[in-house]
Amino acid sequence: MVIRLIVAVLFFSIIPRPVSGAEEYRIFTDQQDRAIEARIINFDSRANLVEIERTDRRRVKVTPEIFSEKDQVFIRDWQLIKGFMSSSWFKIQADKKTAEEWDDMVGSQRAVKRNYEKIVYNVNLQNGSSVTLENIRFEYRIFFEQEQLAAGGQMTEKHCVGGDATIESIAARSKDGFVTKPIVIFDQSLSGGYDEYTSGAPTSQSGKLKGFWLKAYMKTESGEVAEREYCSPANLKEHYEWMAVEKLSNRESAPAPSSKRKKKKKK
Repeated sequence: MVIRLIVAVLFFSIIPRPVSGAEEYRIFTDQQDRAIEARIINFDSRANLVEIERTDRRRVKVTPEIFSEKDQVFIRDWQLIKGFMSSSWFKIQADKKTAEEWDDMVGSQRAVKRNYEKIVYNVNLQNGSSVTLENIRFEYRIFFEQEQLAAGGQMTEKHCVGGDATIESIAARSKDGFVTKPIVIFDQSLSGGYDEYTSGAPTSQSGKLKGFWLKAYMKTESGEVAEREYCSPANLKEHYEWMAVEKLSNRESAPAPSSKRKKKKKK
């Protein structure tokens, strides 16, 4: 009886009038094919009540089942997208980790000492919303620069290495995550007994990690795709563009550490 009264108030009382921000409103249709222009304010999935606001600013809470199946899908999608897009509810944090370090002697005279660092990012995901987020796809890019010796001096190579990952579901108020592919950078310098290059080139070169860029995608029940981005540092997009993943064969690959090389692992 109460639900019927609410539905009657919702569809048959004051005639709606246009208001500012009308682009947020849409036409909802009930099971009897009656229509009203309104927008969603909140959806309590536990209580199964959706709060909507009509264009006359009147608000009411009803069960989604009073609406058409299409509108019910829209309500569920609205809740999923709201949880996914909110940085307060769905938190993304990427932390750099040095997975391994080692050194080696390189060059024709083995006069150059290189200190290698293998780096990964731990991507931590926290779903603080009240709904399960499903089928989330991630793409990421890792940007770094590597100084190298070149004819008459040295050059700086700029690299973009990327990958992807998929999380099937993250339950409400739970955590998940993944680890990126590793990248390797190195610092190098002339070893003892050598003071300078005959070419006059700098006697040391370094590798620098520049940042991490992540895109997250979630496809809803209706087929809509929501997209989130995360950058570390936050201003990374001011200096780099999203680009195609680099083939590893396009750059000098660092040798894997062997038993003859000093290795240090980071916990």
